[in-house]
Amino acid sequence: MAFSNLKYSERKTEQQALVSLLDEYFESRRNSGARGPTGPSIAVTDTPNDRNIDLPAKNLKPPVPLPKRTSKIASLSRPVSAPAPAIIRPSEPKASLPPRRLSQIVPSPSPSPAPATPVPTRRPPPINRLTRPTVQEEEEEEEETVQAPPPPLEMPPMWGNILSKFEYPPPDHSSPGIDLFNKYVLYPINELHSAAISIFGILYPDADFTPKLVQSPVKLIMRDMDGVAHAANSTAFSGQFIGQASRNVTHKSDFVFSTQYLAGLKNHPDPLFEIRGIIYHELTHTFQYSAENTPGGLIEGIADFVRLRGGFGATHWKEQPDGKKWDQGYETTAYFLDWVDKNVYEGLVSYINQWLGNNKKYSEEALFEAIMPGWSWAIMWDQYLASRQ
Repeated sequence: MAFSNLKYSERKTEQQALVSLLDEYFESRRNSGARGPTGPSIAVTDTPNDRNIDLPAKNLKPPVPLPKRTSKIASLSRPVSAPAPAIIRPSEPKASLPPRRLSQIVPSPSPSPAPATPVPTRRPPPINRLTRPTVQEEEEEEEETVQAPPPPLEMPPMWGNILSKFEYPPPDHSSPGIDLFNKYVLYPINELHSAAISIFGILYPDADFTPKLVQSPVKLIMRDMDGVAHAANSTAFSGQFIGQASRNVTHKSDFVFSTQYLAGLKNHPDPLFEIRGIIYHELTHTFQYSAENTPGGLIEGIADFVRLRGGFGATHWKEQPDGKKWDQGYETTAYFLDWVDKNVYEGLVSYINQWLGNNKKYSEEALFEAIMPGWSWAIMWDQYLASRQ
C-alpha cells in the first residue's frame, strides 16, 4: 500500500519509526566516526529548504507532505480590500387578500379600435331657454331622432303636492296657428308645469302665504277665436263666510289659446318668447286670488307683473306712465307694481294677492289699513311719476 494511501494513524506510526531509525544512524556516526555497515550508502545533503536522504535497504518511500489544512474561520473571512456584500433584508410581509371569486376575475381587455364619432342628433330646446328653430333646422329631414323631453321642474317642498295637473287634449281640427304652436312648443305640458312653478315662486315666495288650490286639471285648449288667450276660471263657494272665517271654495280653470293670434306670430321675431309670455300671464290668472269689486286693472297688472318678473315681458312694451292712471292695467300697472316692490315695499304684490284671497270684497281703505297703514295708490303713483322726472 502506498504511503499516501495509508490511514492517518498508520502514517504517523511509520513516520515515528523512520525518525527513530535516522536518530540511531546519526548517533552511531557521531560516536564511532566510522562508516556504517556495508550496503547502500546514505548520502545526506543539507539545504536550506530541502533534505535528500538515501535510505538503507529497507524499501521505504520518502514521506509525502500532507496538504496544508486551513481554518474554516480563515476561509470564511474576506480580504480587507474586498467590497462589503450587500445587506439582504427580509422583504416586507404582504397583506393577505381575500380569495377572488371566479366572477371577479376579469381578463385583461384587449386593445379595441377607437370608437366611431357619434352622429349628432337634433335636441329639443330646454324649457327655460329662449330658442327657436333656425332655417337649417327647419330644412332637416323629419326622420331625425328627437330625444325624450327633459323632466319638468320639481315643486318646492314648502308648497307640498298642491300643483294642479295639466292636460293638452289633441285639437279636433288643424290650422296654421296650431301648426305654429306645435312647431315651437315641443312639450306643452312641461311648459305649463314649469311656468306654474315660477308663478308660485313670485306670488307665494315663502310659507307665510297660502297658494290658491285648483282642484281640477288645467286644460290647454286651442280655439278659433278673436283676441289672444284667456283663463276660463270658475269658483264655487260652500258654507257661510263671516269676516275672516274659513269657507269651502272649489276652483277650476282652463287655458284657452286663440289659434288666430298664434297664426299671426309667423312674422314675430321670436314666437316662442311671446308664447311663453302669454302662458305666464294666463296661468297667473289661474293661480291668483281675486275678491269682489277688485279693479280689473289691478288683476291684469298683477298678471303682467308676474310675466315681467318671469323674464318674458313683451318686446313691444314701453314704460310710459305719463297721462295714465295706476290701474290702467297690463304693462302700465305692471311697471308701476315693479317699481313699488323694488323701492317702497318689497313683496307688496304677494301681500295684496294674499289679502284678496282672505277677504270677500275689495276695499282700498281696508287693503292699505291691513298692509300699509297711511298709504294709498294715489300716494305711491305720485312718487312713481316723480321718480321718472
